[in-house]
Amino acid sequence: MEVTISNYHTETPPDVDNIIKPILDALKGLVYRDDVQVHKVTSQKFELPRETIEHSGVLLARALVRHTEVLHIVVAWEEEE
Repeated sequence: MEVTISNYHTETPPDVDNIIKPILDALKGLVYRDDVQVHKVTSQKFELPRETIEHSGVLLARALVRHTEVLHIVVAWEEEE
């Protein structure tokens, strides 16, 4: 399982490494049984406003227009063989 955390901000955000553990802990029991199932985490931050955001999707695009701080979290599962 892979988790990607994107922090879009206008104010000074926390360091990327400081937001990973609380988010992984919050997903436990909701998205996966235990965070030991996660084998890769990518955490990044972007200053707003941005001219373009690739593959943003409708919900993310709307959130970025309305808010000054947005956390976008994507969880991807690998297919079991």
